[in-house]
Amino acid sequence: MDELPSSCSYLALGAARIREIKTIINKLDNCEHGGRVFQNLPRHMQRRTVSANPKRLPHYLRDRHMREGGANVKTTKRPKKKYRHRPNNLLAAYHRRQSEFLWLETHVWHAKRFHMTRKWGYALSVTPTMKGYRSTLRAATKTCTVQDVSYLCCIELEGTKASLLAGLAPITQSLDLAKLKSPEVLQGKRWMSLVLFKKDKKPYGALGSVDILWHPKPGHDQDNKESENSKLWLWVHPSAHSQVVNLLIEAYNFKKKLGEADSVIQMNDQETKLLEVSKEGDSPMEIEEVNEVPKSESKDTEVPAGFSNNNDTSFNKIEGEKNKVKENLHSTKKNVNQSKVAKKNIPFERTPKYNSPDSSVKMTLLKDTINRFRITGPQSYNVIKTALYPADVTLREKDEAKDQPWWHQYYSDEDQQKIYKHQLETWKSFSSCPPPPNTVLPMTIRDPRITLPHKKLPLKTSDPDTNVQVETSDWPVESPFFDNRLRDEVTLTKEEDSIINKKRSKMLVPGERATEHPEEAKLPILLMSRPPTHSAGHGAGWDILIPSGWAMNVWMSLIFCGGVAIGLKESLTLVMEALTPLPPFLMPDTPSGEIYSTEEGQEREEEYFKRPPGARHNFIKLGVQNPFSAPWRRLISNWKDGTGDFFVLRDIGLLNKIAGICGDASNRIKARNMGKKRKVIAESQTVPYKSAKIDPYLETITECKVTEEEPGLDTFSATAVEDVVESLRKIDTQCLVMVRLQLEGKGALEPCAMICLPQLEDLKGRLKPEKPLDQSSNLQEPHHEDTRADQRVQLKEEHKKIGSKLQRLRKKARAKVSEEHDMTDITDTPLEKKIGEALKKAEEENQEIIAKYRAYQKTMEDLWLMPRDDPLQCCSRKIMGYITQGTFCITLGVSGGVGWVALEPLMQLLLLYEKFYAETSDMNELQDSCKRGKPRSSHSVLIRCPSTLHYQWAGLTIVVQPE
Repeated sequence: MDELPSSCSYLALGAARIREIKTIINKLDNCEHGGRVFQNLPRHMQRRTVSANPKRLPHYLRDRHMREGGANVKTTKRPKKKYRHRPNNLLAAYHRRQSEFLWLETHVWHAKRFHMTRKWGYALSVTPTMKGYRSTLRAATKTCTVQDVSYLCCIELEGTKASLLAGLAPITQSLDLAKLKSPEVLQGKRWMSLVLFKKDKKPYGALGSVDILWHPKPGHDQDNKESENSKLWLWVHPSAHSQVVNLLIEAYNFKKKLGEADSVIQMNDQETKLLEVSKEGDSPMEIEEVNEVPKSESKDTEVPAGFSNNNDTSFNKIEGEKNKVKENLHSTKKNVNQSKVAKKNIPFERTPKYNSPDSSVKMTLLKDTINRFRITGPQSYNVIKTALYPADVTLREKDEAKDQPWWHQYYSDEDQQKIYKHQLETWKSFSSCPPPPNTVLPMTIRDPRITLPHKKLPLKTSDPDTNVQVETSDWPVESPFFDNRLRDEVTLTKEEDSIINKKRSKMLVPGERATEHPEEAKLPILLMSRPPTHSAGHGAGWDILIPSGWAMNVWMSLIFCGGVAIGLKESLTLVMEALTPLPPFLMPDTPSGEIYSTEEGQEREEEYFKRPPGARHNFIKLGVQNPFSAPWRRLISNWKDGTGDFFVLRDIGLLNKIAGICGDASNRIKARNMGKKRKVIAESQTVPYKSAKIDPYLETITECKVTEEEPGLDTFSATAVEDVVESLRKIDTQCLVMVRLQLEGKGALEPCAMICLPQLEDLKGRLKPEKPLDQSSNLQEPHHEDTRADQRVQLKEEHKKIGSKLQRLRKKARAKVSEEHDMTDITDTPLEKKIGEALKKAEEENQEIIAKYRAYQKTMEDLWLMPRDDPLQCCSRKIMGYITQGTFCITLGVSGGVGWVALEPLMQLLLLYEKFYAETSDMNELQDSCKRGKPRSSHSVLIRCPSTLHYQWAGLTIVVQPE
């Protein structure tokens, strides 16, 4: 005790231990469990509800928790369903979820029953969750299918007929332009489809097919004077919409018009911001509802905005819009119908407009302002007739025009009533006879909500009389649907669904169709017939054009009356079964087709490399250079020297000639035996040839020459085939021809399967008794040597070494920092930060090694495929083309596919078969095999799927798109 000092200096003692104290405090503050108070508790005492309820903490920690912001913590809990499903909140979410991809008006109905996808700027239905391949085809061939194709974009051109046709001349084919100038098309009695090309680059530079419809001239005088002002509609697929708009801007030298509509919309945006600032206390959902107030009218408005003929200034319009916003500021009841179309270009003043320099031609983008339904099947007419009832437009009271709805104003003229009665009579006549192809029929129907059945009705089928035809000039085509202002009024004056439902609930007999009331709403629509694309008459149907805001009501009526809803996948199925024409994104020579093919190839490649190496097909050994997508440019340049640019052959005359040669083999046999039963036909005479069995897709009748070779023996003339080949050589042969293929044996076709050119020995080998036609041949592609196997093994070992080396470098950097780290320096820089800096420095010093390590996956994927600079024709059979769609074809009963072949090898195939038939004197075996099996094509090719070495025979048929 005597040795201890009598006094102690606490300042000196604290100064000596200050660093240790700071280290302890730093350790306590940076606890491993976290930095918040409740995270410093033991594990068994930590609660997730502490952030919302501080009473879950001990008393001695609550004050510190409140200082850390515990009192201001807002829960991120999702609102209850009760609040989310309030009408105002549902409307707000309806618009919020369309910020990137626009919804169709039937989106909510489809989202509950379909798998959805986001494509081309829209949220579209893919396939139903409860139906499959067979049910869709059954509906398309026996009843009818209904598809919402409102994603098709409409473009309106206005000007004189001479100026419109002059602008379309350099971007369309001459044959299509001649059809466009026909009287029926110019009068609006018939619509047509044609392909648009880049300016002065035909036949190259195709952008896609468009549907064209001329507006009918009002009045009784239907003379087609080119100096008269006219309008036409162009319907474009969204995948090619931007390209077509740019093409029209270039063709007519358009410039965007900045008019009153732009200033009104800008002022509305400013007004909305002011309202948001003034209503800081309101919820975000309420502010969004105020923004959605429609600009067209309120309940007390007599005529919608843009439809009145008064000459108000833009300032008055802006002030009127402000007043409407202020009047509806505190309104609790919203017009749901108008709120749903708030994101669309309605009314007409909001649509983007373009003018030519001399204002002779105008362009308006009517995208998302007109709905379109596609009905396909033999019972399409019956479904439409049952679902949509024609309206009675007879005027019983003559009041002032301003107090009457739009149909009183439009049908006040007796001539318009006569026209409407004539249209109704024409519509009723279609019950006994099919409509002419590509005809247009306007209709005005009752409110579909009032005529909606109480439950789904059984479809009443009736077969039309195909022998009776109705001329397209028998009915007028004038309609209020063509007036943009009237369509806006139909959309904006639509009565709310709640009012209609109350009226339906007061009916004495539930489900009974109510009698038409004089003040009941009327809906103008446009019906466009589509011709059949199948030899059995399948593929025919109707397209219905509907004003915006009414799509869901018409859709429900069609579904309740027997229509079967389909999506994008089913529409591709119908293309595969040859029930509908090809969409633009499946054409290989269009920009949209190239993009679609690239995306599909990337998906297949990603799926392939997700598998382990042991479960992958070795495409190098299989000799498949392009297993994921078809290299059309390389294929064309391989058969004919050039730039690699190509186009699709669309000449109907040449395609019909080729289709006549590539027919049924039994017809060729019958032609040989024809002379035994009748006199020899002269060389100049022709016989009709119909490829109905092997080519059930098209009812194409072509002419094939028959000549006299021997007394009593007729054959197809070889000179006829040579003449066709010579006529094909006169055109540019850097093109693709669309074909359909039918397997002659068991198996299945896959996308990107190779269509190969057979050799003469292969054709002769099929006639041997041990190799009948109804069985697959034993042709095999020899195994190719995998020259990249050693490189893959070497790369994998090197990758492991680089990984181990990088691991050692990181470990060494961490150890060095830990050794240099001293407790006295912990207050300046934490250990974790020093380690991060050391690792970053190590990466900078070894950038080459790290870059090589990261490029391993891409390099290994390239080594699993054949080198891209290898020749395309590296197999024993030369490649003619590729299959784009392949599956089991129900209409044929075997596996089938759709593909494209180059024209040059197709001509070689025609000459090869003529040589084969000339050398084959005895056709009995071929005839017997045709009797035993199914009808075979007279021109078969070899098919090899990317996953096999086996070649299969498939009948080839030329596809001729319907005119």
